[in-house]
Amino acid sequence: MKVIDANGQLIMETVFDEAPKTVEVSDNKIYVAFNSKVSELDEDGNILKEWQLEDEKTLITSIAVNGESIFVADAGARKIMHYNLSGELLNAFEGKAEEDDIHGFIIPSPYFDMDITEYGDLWVVNPGIHTLEQYTTEGNLREHWRSSGARTEGFSGCCNPAHFCFLEDGSFVTSEKGLVRIKIYKPSGEFSGVVAPPTKFDDKIEGQAPDVAVDGNGNIYALDFDRNVLRVFEKNS
Repeated sequence: MKVIDANGQLIMETVFDEAPKTVEVSDNKIYVAFNSKVSELDEDGNILKEWQLEDEKTLITSIAVNGESIFVADAGARKIMHYNLSGELLNAFEGKAEEDDIHGFIIPSPYFDMDITEYGDLWVVNPGIHTLEQYTTEGNLREHWRSSGARTEGFSGCCNPAHFCFLEDGSFVTSEKGLVRIKIYKPSGEFSGVVAPPTKFDDKIEGQAPDVAVDGNGNIYALDFDRNVLRVFEKNS
């Protein structure tokens, strides 16, 4: 794991025994997930505690932290795991409104992202049906929106959006694999515009979706896995 400044200069580097899958920072703590384990680190990269997910199918793809809650997206078990700050499991949910629902989270490949708004609303991608869903901490579905189709404003192919995050106004920044592109949707789910079209990325049949994050100035950061670079997009004046 590397910590870099806004100019790309290395500040700190930590080496792990296995490959990390995702990272989240909250209240001066760094949460790093591996295939089936979560590690909590301090700002200097020292491990404070770790806990293991016990399901043999576990494949962690995302972490989100809000207050006293840590949420872990398990693409292998198709569940969201809800822990407290001590690493104790509070509950888990499968994205089903009722127990007899025929499906919950549909995850054909290991893309299963989530994020939390500045108001504490937990949103989860249900990638197999091109849907973003908001849940309570107890796992109850509150609202959702879907955008599926071949047109620019829709999500197509398998497991899209692959990654997403929020701008300060609550708009969604989404990233897609296959036909690689980054887009913005209004908080209501209405399409707003394209940040980076496919021509901005390598011309591959199945390009990797860049992971995305934003800063307080509205800049969008994209981890371009095909080029192995961190790219920064700023809003046009």
